Parts: sequence; structure tokens; C-alpha cells
Amino acid sequence: MLVTEAVDGYPWPRARIYQRVDASPRQVMAVFFDYDNAHTFVPNCTKSRISREIDPRTFDVDYVVSVPVLPSECYTARNELSSSEDGVLKVKWEVLHATSIKESRGNLVVEPLGAEESIICYTNLVKPGVCGASLIKGIAMGQMKDTVNAIVGRVVERKHDPKALAPEMERLASALGETALAEARK
Repeated sequence: MLVTEAVDGYPWPRARIYQRVDASPRQVMAVFFDYDNAHTFVPNCTKSRISREIDPRTFDVDYVVSVPVLPSECYTARNELSSSEDGVLKVKWEVLHATSIKESRGNLVVEPLGAEESIICYTNLVKPGVCGASLIKGIAMGQMKDTVNAIVGRVVERKHDPKALAPEMERLASALGETALAEARK
């Protein structure tokens, strides 16, 4: 479900996409947190590479996204992971620099919904920097939906093969300071 909200000073609305997924919050976040491989499953993302580790939970990631009708958008986002005691996992991001985007920030929040289910809320607010940005607003909203669908698809695919998901789960556990726990599970 897509919900939009007008924001003063922004030609595009804040977009929130909600989706239920048959996977735990950790499985969802493990896939999303694997920044170097986002380009292998997110449509229109042709490059994703960690360019700088700030700390185990915070990374600058370089992305290249193809945009119909316009040149590809190259940008670096700072992604910061957090967790709460109630099992909610969150990555917030902010674009540090880009070829045409003036500003972008958002987050992915994954909340438990039963034993092996989650609800995703993907939020993004973009201030485009190209002329005629209103003409591609619909395309951009569609790409956000496609991104969420791709994350869900990848999680569902990977959760059925625990060996395939294990490296991502271990990396997430390590980032959350659970290295000893991850080692004990081996």
C-alpha cells in the first residue's frame, strides 16, 4: 500500500510503502543490510557498493540507478542501522551527494507481525534537481514500489535456503553487537 503526504518545499510527496512479508524482521533486514548486493536484485539499480564504513551499523553506499528518459542517477547515501527492544529494526538514510537529486532521506522500518511475519514501512522524501521533475514523479513512485517488492521477493527466496541467507544474517548479528551469539549458533 502506497501512502503519500505533501511536504512544503518539496515538489514530490513523502512516500510510504507498507507491505507484509512472510519472514522475520531479521531476515528482511539482513537482506536490505547487504548493501553491496542490492544491485543484484533491485530493479534499475546497476551499482551498489559500500564506499565507507563509519561504524558497524553506519555505511556510506554508492548507488547508480537507471531512470527512464534521463541519465542514470549516481548518489552516495549514508545508511544507519538501529534496533529496539521490541524487535523493530530500522535503517535510515540520507543522500550525501548525487548527480541530480538535491535532497533525499528516508528509512526502512521492519516490525514483527507474528512469529515469522513482518510489516515493512519504506519511507522516502526526495527533492529532485532536474527540470521537469513532475513528469517523472510517477516513474519514481513506481520505482519505490518495485524496490520494496524486490526486497520482499529476495527475502522470501533466500529464507527458504538458510545456507544462502546465513552470511547476511551473520553480518546483521555482528552489526547489532551479537557476534558471540552468532558464533554460538554455528
